[in-house]
Order: sequence, then C-alpha cells, then structure tokens
Amino acid sequence: MTRRIQLYPVVQSFEQLRDLIARAAWHFSYLEDAQLFVPLAPGIGAPSDIKIPRKFDPQVQNVLDSYLPKVRFQLNTSASEAYKLLEVADVVLKFIEGDSDVEQAIKLCKKRTFRVDSEKVRQEGSFYIQCAHELLYTKAELINDCHNKFQALMQRLGRRPAAWLIATGPSVESYANHDYDDAIVIACNSVILNQDLMDYCKPSILVFADPIFHFGVSEYAGMFRSSVKSQLEKTSIIIVVPFKYYPLLLSCFPEHKNRIIGIPFDALLHHNLDLGKNFLVKVTANILTLLLLPLATTFSRRINLIGCDGRPLENDEYFWGHGNSVQINDKMSNIKEVHPGFFAIDYNEYYYEHCNTLANLLEQGEDAGYRFAHHGPSHIPALRDRPAEYLSEPLIQARSKAAQRRAGNARACVVIEPDGVGMSGHYVRWHNNLIAELKHKFERVDVLCNCKQDASLYSCPARPTFTCFSWSISRADYCFCRDFPDSQQFVAFVNELLGGIKAQHDPLPSELSLYVYYGSVQILKALQLVRRELLREGCSLKSFVCLFHESVILDLSRTEPRFPPNAAEILSESVAQVDSYRIASVTDKLSDLVFAKFGVATTVFPNPAPSLSDSVNTSLLQKSIVKGKNKKEDQLASVLLLGNPRDEKGGQICNELLEHLRHFGVPAGQRFLFRGAPPSGTPPILGVEFLGEEIDDKTYWHLLSTSDVAILPYLAPAFTYRTSGILADALISTLPVIVIGDTWLADVVRRTGSGLVVNYFSPLTLISAVKVLLANYDIVQRRISKGAPAYFAENTWSATADLSML
Repeated sequence: MTRRIQLYPVVQSFEQLRDLIARAAWHFSYLEDAQLFVPLAPGIGAPSDIKIPRKFDPQVQNVLDSYLPKVRFQLNTSASEAYKLLEVADVVLKFIEGDSDVEQAIKLCKKRTFRVDSEKVRQEGSFYIQCAHELLYTKAELINDCHNKFQALMQRLGRRPAAWLIATGPSVESYANHDYDDAIVIACNSVILNQDLMDYCKPSILVFADPIFHFGVSEYAGMFRSSVKSQLEKTSIIIVVPFKYYPLLLSCFPEHKNRIIGIPFDALLHHNLDLGKNFLVKVTANILTLLLLPLATTFSRRINLIGCDGRPLENDEYFWGHGNSVQINDKMSNIKEVHPGFFAIDYNEYYYEHCNTLANLLEQGEDAGYRFAHHGPSHIPALRDRPAEYLSEPLIQARSKAAQRRAGNARACVVIEPDGVGMSGHYVRWHNNLIAELKHKFERVDVLCNCKQDASLYSCPARPTFTCFSWSISRADYCFCRDFPDSQQFVAFVNELLGGIKAQHDPLPSELSLYVYYGSVQILKALQLVRRELLREGCSLKSFVCLFHESVILDLSRTEPRFPPNAAEILSESVAQVDSYRIASVTDKLSDLVFAKFGVATTVFPNPAPSLSDSVNTSLLQKSIVKGKNKKEDQLASVLLLGNPRDEKGGQICNELLEHLRHFGVPAGQRFLFRGAPPSGTPPILGVEFLGEEIDDKTYWHLLSTSDVAILPYLAPAFTYRTSGILADALISTLPVIVIGDTWLADVVRRTGSGLVVNYFSPLTLISAVKVLLANYDIVQRRISKGAPAYFAENTWSATADLSML
C-alpha cells in the first residue's frame, strides 16, 4: 500500500515550490511505496520540470528530475480544501511555522507531522530524514544486512591493542606525532579532507552523522559527499553511519553497498560499549558519543583521541573550532543560507549537553575496564582530566590528581540556609554539624540565613539575607514554568543572594565556594546567574547543590518528582562545568531518575543523623550495640510511633491503627506510644499513650533507647525519593523498625537488616509485623549491630563536607 505524504499548507509561489520539492526529492527518492502530495494555490500550474534553487548541490538536480513525475500536484487548492486533504494523509510535512491557522489545523487533524520550515526549524533536515525512516517498510531486512556486514568487519579487523579516534579539532594537525601500528583507526566527518592525514593514519572506518553537513542538500554537503566518494574509490575504508541515514547514503553510492553499514540507535539508559554483542547505540547529539567511542570500545580497551578540543565556554558563537585542513571553510556561508534555521541555536546548551554525555560515557567505560586519553589540549573537562599520560597510571591516581587540581586554593565557603527560623526543625543543628566539618577544609565559613533568623544560633558568622524560604522558589506553582527565572520572587532571591555574598565578602576573593543542601533545579539556576555576575568582578564561584526539593512529593496523587520544562538545560550547563559545580541527589532513586530523564549523573548525598556530630554519633552507636536491647519478658514491649502524623508520613495509617486498638484492644504484653494529642472525642485506651507534639531532645533520645519497636509508616511516593532523619536516629539506638515498601526507608531497612518492610493493607499488617519482630528480637539485634555501623561508615558529616571540594 502506498502511503501519502501531504505537504501543508498550500504552496503560494513557484519559488516556494521548487525549494520544497528539491528538499523532498532528495530525502524521499528511495522510498518505493510513499508518494508526495503537493497542494498548489490558484494560478500555479503543475510543473513539468523544476530547476533546483541556487546554492543546492548539483547532484540534487539529478534526483529531482527522476522524482518529479512521481509527485501528485493538487491544483487550485484553497485553504479549506487543503485542510480536508489532511484527513486522507498518512503523514504531514508542515512547511510554515508560527501561523496560528496552520497550527490549529495540525492540532485538529492528529496526523503524524514533521516540521520542515527551513527558516525557523533547526531540525528541518532531521525531520525530513526521520519521516523517510518511519515510512521505510524494509527496515528490518536492511538492519539485518548491516548487522551481517558488521560481524564480517569485526572478524576481519579483530581485537586490537589500541584504538585511535581522529576528530576535527585543531589538535588533529599533530596526527603525525603518533604511532598507529597495530591500532584500529577510526576517523570522523571532514577529517577525510586532509589526504596526507588519511595516507599516514590509514583509517579503517569513517563515521559521520550530521543531517545537513553530510546528508543535506547544500553545496557544502555535496562537496563532503564528493570527498567520501573519493575515499571509497581509492581506499578500502568502511563507512559507518546511524541507520536512519543508511538508505539515503546507499542511494548516493549504490556501487559501494558492501562497504556501508548503518547502526540502529535507541534511547538506551546506558551507553553500549560492545556493538558485537548488541548491534545498537544510545542516542546522543554528537558523533563522538554516538558512534566513535562505541566503535572504538568494540575493538579495543585502550582508546586514544585527537582532535576533540572543544572550546572555552565563553566562546559561544559556534560549536567549536576545527583544524584548518579538515574543514570546508569556503562553503560555510553556503550551508547557512540553505539551512538558516539550523544555526539559530544556543551553542552553549549543545556544548553543555555534549560535555555531560561524554563524561557519563567515559566513566561508564572506565568502570568496565576501558581507558581513555586525549592527546593534545582539550577544553572539554572529561578529556582535559584524562591526558595521554593517564593511560599508564592507575585510574584512581588520575582521578585523584584531577580532583586536587580542581580543588585549587579554595579558602572560603558560604553556606546558603534560607529556612531556619529559631531552633524549630533540624535546620540549625543540621547546618551546625555541617559547618563543623567545613571548618576543617576552609579557612573561613559563613552562613547566609533568613532575615527572620537569629544569626547567633549558627556556629560561624551568619548574615540575615533572605526574605523567602528555599521551598518558595523551588516548589511554588510558578517554579514549574519555563520562564520562572523572570518571576519577581525568583529575581529577588537572586539579588539577595548576590548582595549577601558581596556584603559578607568585601572585597570579593578570587575564588569562593557555596554549599546548598536545601537546593533544587531552580536554585541551581539562581547560582548560575550569580556566578556570571561574580565572574565579571573577578570572583570564580564553585557551587555544591543538593537536589532536595525534587525529592519532596506532598501531593500523593503524583508518582514522580516535578521538574521545570528547562531542567535539562539547567542541569547540563552545570554538570558540564565540573570545575564550578557539583550536584547531588538525596537518594539513589532520585539520582537514577535524574539520569534516566536528563542523562545527568548526580552524586548521592549522605544521610547522617541530623542532630548529632560524627563523634557523638559513633559514641552513641557503640554504647547502643554494647548495651543491646534485651527485651525482658516481664515488661511491656514499647511500640513507638514517633513521626509527625502528616498525610505523607502515614497520618491516616496511624488513625486506622488507633481506631483498631480502640475496638480490639492492645495485644497482650505491648503498649503503643503515639506522637501528638489524642483525636478529639477519643476515650482513653488501655495500653495507648500520647506523647504530645513537642518532644524535647532528652525525651526523644530516651524514647528511642528504651522502646522495643518503632513504626515509621512513611508512604510512597512521598518518601520514595526522600530520606528520614528519624530512621537514622533509630539505627543509632539499634531500635528495630517497621516501614512501608517502595520507600527510601525500605531500602535502608533491607540493606541494614534493621527491621521489617511491609506492604500495608490494614492495621493488622502492622500488628502482625510487631509480633514477628518481637518473636525474633535477638536475630534482629544481631543484624542491626552489623548493619548500623556499615550505614554510618558511609553516612557521615565528614562525607557531606567533602562534597564541597570541587
């Protein structure tokens, strides 16, 4: 069955027609079972021949001449008639962007639509190619052919001691300084323009994958393809491209079919480093991470790179520089004329994403035993920190040296704490424990706190600075709009932060560190804005930010954390600048989610006991283990429900349990201790006590040390990505706990053996769990005595302070 590709809206001029037809012919000519339908305005006749626009590759004319008879022109078409034609279309090519009538028509027709306005759509070339890819019926057969060709290539080339990847950055000009004997050499893109390089390095594989520079309709792309053809004719080189470009390339070079391989790609979570085992690559936006590195790791474990120079971040007028001998410089203006929309791009955004993706790939590879080194200077942090000499050093030494270099001479740290008012909550004690450890690492530590806070409560100089709380600029409704940085409250926060730093540090040092635990993507954006301002005044800001607010889910109808629409851009900008930012997630699950959504790897933040220093924590834990909890048969077993009975902390479960105990009584030999006051109208219940809302520290720790079982009914998704301080305190007290499944608490309890994880169905679930714990008390105590020290060996205040050392 022939599929209908419908051009939309009506073509209004012959100049418009020939531009659109030439592009469509080039990309669709190899499709045997798809037909292009073109609506023409009154007065425009069906052409018998069309000359390609000026600046197009002359080869496009040959393709157009053979394709034109297959096009179906719809004459004298009105706007309303064109809209009706959408009903019978299989796919739609929308070539006008930003017209409200066109947008509404596309929305109503609900057909698969590809945006191909070359003036306004950056991905116009990609969308033509994607449209053809989706309409290709023979994909499975062609992929199988490519797989067979790749297997034959692997058998012919074999595993090699080393691989060399040759890219187009300025350092590629040093190619003759290296030895390529016994190595597999893989070149990319316009490296083929330097014939001396090709003769000297003798690449076995050439890769390229750009929809307009390599597969587009411009004279630039035509010259590139001419160079590819020349290499195919005089060498035995194999070409590897992403599969969706493969049929188009075959149509260009049918005589070289056996030397062209297309590799399929998908949105994999992790990079595939062995294409022999899995013939598939992870989708990325750069040839280095898309094809070069996955191919290299398939053939060798020792990967050398040249020509991956990147650029300084401030030079954001183009992607990056190229070697003089490997660029078609005289055709750059040509490709910009043919594809103007492509160059309307935030080059920094693309660069940040590339730097982050590359860092993730290299770390994944190193964990699997691969080694990577760039020969020559590079501005890309992941390659800059892996220079050539690191290939001969243990990886841990290489990373240690890089970390030391990044640490530099940081001597002052500012802790951002907008939330503490008085001593309520953990805010002040939590930060004072952090400050005590930061003082071991910095000559000076300061706090910027809330304007309502008593600055003397902190254990270092503090300045009242903020008129809002961290959640006000992280979780309010406006925070989840793309333009949140323009909001009045957000701008005020940025200005207060900037003003507080300048007031606390006058004059500004050349380098300053910031530490934010109650952070978010929105606060990260604020730090980016502040950093740019401080750089103008000669102060380099190094920021640690924990994504705390992303872990907080108060609306239990949601299943995942919320992120603003521009979260990917904000995160990528930061993780690409490894010298200036470090980002953490409060739990493993949040870290995994951020990576799955945005490809951004974040450190997992430690979760020490909120109010205890490391030394006090260690001392209490040792005493608890030595003392043990030898439950005496002649005493009532105390079951403690100490959490705040809010909805997300199991308030409803507590009410149901209390109601059950009122009706059926407390099990023999037990007593239940509930935080808070008894519900209004509740009569006294034998064996049930209420502890009141305010519990002082002495009573709090006495309850933890003397109770036998604690129930922490914190719910998913509220605590799937969020931690609990009470659970850490229970571990210190070796107090067995009962928690609900699919939460961070459940993960910790399983890992430490400190109690039971249950799926809650009714109060009987908890009563049965208490019975099981009490019946196996000695076993649980032995597990806690091993699991709790292991937990606190990792979750220390010292480890939290270490995160500040960029």
